[in-house]
Amino acid sequence: LNTESASLRYDPEVKRAWCSVCAKAVTYKNAPSHTLSAKHRQKTSPDAIKARKIYTQPTLPKNIKGQSLQIEVQNFRKMLVRTMFQAGIPLSSVQDLKPFLMHYAQCDPGSARAIADYIPSILLDLKKDVADRLKKCAADGKPNFMLIHDGTPVFAEALAIMVRVVNEYDFAIEEYLIHLDLYSESFGGETMGNEILRLFDRYNRADKTNLLRGVLAKEKWLVCGTDRCATNFSALKYIKEKTDNGAKPFFVPCIPHGLSNTGKKMKIPFANQLRKLLNRMTKHKICKARTLFKEIFNLNPLQSGKVRWFCDLVHLLQIHGLDKDRLIEFAGRCLDSGYSKKTAANLAAKLDDKRFLAFAIVEMAAALDIGIDLCRLTYVLEGDAPLVFVAGKSLNDFESKFITRGFDSVELPMLAEAAKAAAALIDSDIAPAREGYANAKVAVADAQKTLDTAKREAHQAGARERSSTSDRSRRPRPQRNYAVDANPASAAAASQAEEREQMQSYRGAVRLQKRLVASKI
Repeated sequence: LNTESASLRYDPEVKRAWCSVCAKAVTYKNAPSHTLSAKHRQKTSPDAIKARKIYTQPTLPKNIKGQSLQIEVQNFRKMLVRTMFQAGIPLSSVQDLKPFLMHYAQCDPGSARAIADYIPSILLDLKKDVADRLKKCAADGKPNFMLIHDGTPVFAEALAIMVRVVNEYDFAIEEYLIHLDLYSESFGGETMGNEILRLFDRYNRADKTNLLRGVLAKEKWLVCGTDRCATNFSALKYIKEKTDNGAKPFFVPCIPHGLSNTGKKMKIPFANQLRKLLNRMTKHKICKARTLFKEIFNLNPLQSGKVRWFCDLVHLLQIHGLDKDRLIEFAGRCLDSGYSKKTAANLAAKLDDKRFLAFAIVEMAAALDIGIDLCRLTYVLEGDAPLVFVAGKSLNDFESKFITRGFDSVELPMLAEAAKAAAALIDSDIAPAREGYANAKVAVADAQKTLDTAKREAHQAGARERSSTSDRSRRPRPQRNYAVDANPASAAAASQAEEREQMQSYRGAVRLQKRLVASKI
């Protein structure tokens, strides 16, 4: 029975007709009389129809599958869809749940296509719930809010408004998506700022159907939280400069992004070379080098080089725990078998260089001793719980460990062990140089003794010469015999010549020491 104001459908399975106006099931026999009843005529009057179109929404949309079912079945299916959404279960899995629900709930859940028609009604209820909560916050004297916005290039350019509400009973976070727009072209900071302001105007228009009217007012926007992306900076700058209606949010940078950028600035060139080589060989899900890595180490090779720095640190942690001899074996077998041949040859050459390997071991240990605490702090500050309860304590603990006590008192256990391992690794190579250095020190010590003796003897000879000269000056000066040679070799001249020879010997020993120090050691 179809009329202008009502629609009654007959379902032969339950032998009932469903009135969409009264939301009531009637028998087929009583269907004509039901449309003439006083209650039905009152609900189908022009004023009532107009009021429903403006102020209210029906519990279920019109002309959906299952509208002729009983109220209990409809409520059950609606609650089932909402529960599956909250649990993250796709609607396509409803067929897998059907035997369980039929046995214990004794109700047919229907097909995935049928229960999908309940989604608009569920979203409307959620939107009303969010609007009620936000209006309650405004009524309690807490109308100000913080806006957190971010972008991602993974799927498409999108602008979304998500409302987060903290449950007052167990402090759990509930998230509700109230707006989503997809764009075919990417936009910069100015376009993003314009879109955000346009949404504020949209949700503040004087329309009774606007459930969030007066809640997201621009003058109540006090804080803007985002990362340090250039687009986000430009959007916030544009909003502050171009608006004249009180939208002057204070910028609060993202702390986890800052910590991640701090880790990226660690200067560990040798460790990064080793990490990149292994990542290049095993990053593909299906490759022979990855299979060989699993066979030798019995581990799944991790990947690095992603957006977040802690992915690189976790990869370094895995590499640091690998046995170096087995790592050399892995590079050699890949090279012999032709797996990632070019990269494997480069890796084998690096591992054969003991100096490179020693530096890489020490750098990995230093990065891990500091970086693990940085990553833990990042994890804590990116949790799903209300972070105000843990952020202050976590930041204070990190500050007291690395800043307040000073870097000299920071414990670095992994670095101490790595330094010993690196020293043992190159000990065999520096043994000849160490022996030559010891011999050079002995030669220099002997030369120093000889030089000291020569200086002492020269000093004594000079003293004797001065003594004899003073004695001659006190005696009467004899007549000069011009027949005698006028330039005899004196004892002072001989002493000076001997001193010069000793000095040349000392300088030669010093030059030998410098050459040994500047050698391979």
